[in-house]
Amino acid sequence: MEKIRLKSAYFKQLKGLREAEILFEKPLTAIMGVNGSGKTTIIHALACIYEPNNKGENHRFPEFFVPNTDAIWTGSELYVVNEYQDENKDWVAAESVKYEKAVDRWTPRYANRVKRDTYYIGIDTCLPEIEKNTPQSRIQYSTQSLFSS
Repeated sequence: MEKIRLKSAYFKQLKGLREAEILFEKPLTAIMGVNGSGKTTIIHALACIYEPNNKGENHRFPEFFVPNTDAIWTGSELYVVNEYQDENKDWVAAESVKYEKAVDRWTPRYANRVKRDTYYIGIDTCLPEIEKNTPQSRIQYSTQSLFSS
């Protein structure tokens, strides 16, 4: 089995992340920041970029980026660079892969993602089943002002 690891992720536009790059140069990377700075967005996006090879989790962008009236995610872009170990056990950078929400679906197709077993551990994995709410379709709502001008 070929060894693959994430080298870098570049968020051109995804939620509040604009022109943000993360380099994964060490075996462990900590993502820290104030509330609303994009930590969860990064983790959710990275949970979706690989197709399981054997037993990993198979997350998809709509699980974490549910379309709604204010955010349909069209125009969102994420670029990742992976490395693979060649026959000499040297790490070689692979071609950049672009993930984007184009009109009605995310690309590339899920079956065309890089294969790697990964596991997403987020706060939602610790919630009791009764508290979980994972909508799998578009959420539509409307708003109205409570104050007259």
